[in-house]
Amino acid sequence: MAKYGRLTVLERFYPSGKGNAYCRCLCDCGNEKCVRETHLKSGKIRSCGCLSAELASKRNKTHGERRTRLYRIWTNMKARCNNSKASRYEHYGGRGITVCEDWQKSFATFRDWALENGYTDTLTIDRIDNDGNYAPDNCRWTTAQEQARNTSKNHKVEFNGEVRCITEWADIFGIDRGTLLYRINIAKMSIEQAVLQREAPT
Repeated sequence: MAKYGRLTVLERFYPSGKGNAYCRCLCDCGNEKCVRETHLKSGKIRSCGCLSAELASKRNKTHGERRTRLYRIWTNMKARCNNSKASRYEHYGGRGITVCEDWQKSFATFRDWALENGYTDTLTIDRIDNDGNYAPDNCRWTTAQEQARNTSKNHKVEFNGEVRCITEWADIFGIDRGTLLYRINIAKMSIEQAVLQREAPT
């Protein structure tokens, strides 16, 4: 039996005994439909109507999500990387940061990744490697404070095999950030000396 789109031809007939041929078809969804044969062969009709309904539903769903925070994150992410007139483009697309192909083409793909990886309306998207691209293996959802610590402007130092920014080391050791910066930048202490000294140098 011939099949066109979702329709499988069960019977070919002429309603008035002559003229245009029609086909009685079984749709993949289980419904039967009679269709003019030329419409089947041209691809004008590919289902009993269920396909159009599904496509309309998908369009409406995407349209309904355009007002969501997650949709704005997606559009802003692409603009930063693709639009030379966008705010902060020089920090993203201007230095070679791109959006992976799957996310570039499909909001649904990006949305599904986001929801499967802990997205909430209180978090922002963050690139793990600040010089890497927007892609599933280089992105995570973090608080604004955590993301700020991952920017290229932060002073990062290594201590005991771990690389963290000054703010993080200050939090970990209970030291004022300004004091820690003074010890490293002004007093020229090593990170080990700076975090282990309990009193600020005079």
